[in-house]
Amino acid sequence: MKRLILPSSPFYTMPLLITLILLNGCTSSTGPQCTPANRQSGFFCYDGINFGRNDDPLFRRGVIDGCKTAQGYFRKAYSLSASSVSYRQGWEAGRARCRMATPSRP
Repeated sequence: MKRLILPSSPFYTMPLLITLILLNGCTSSTGPQCTPANRQSGFFCYDGINFGRNDDPLFRRGVIDGCKTAQGYFRKAYSLSASSVSYRQGWEAGRARCRMATPSRP
């Protein structure tokens, strides 16, 4: 097995580090795509974003409300947010993931 040996000089390692950081920024952070096969396998997709396998209706409602919030239409069921961890996690996931997918508004 051959090993890749790089010189320890910052002159060589800095461009490599910068390249890795830039490439990481170009990867999709929205997860697997929503496909009919994914949906049939039990994955929850909303607004073209795959939120993984989750059958909890409160999580799904939280995702939908969080996505609406990320799109500029604030929605949150405060009583559910206070009483349901699933709703709260869904809302936070929906807001974060949909915010990344929503183009900036002027």
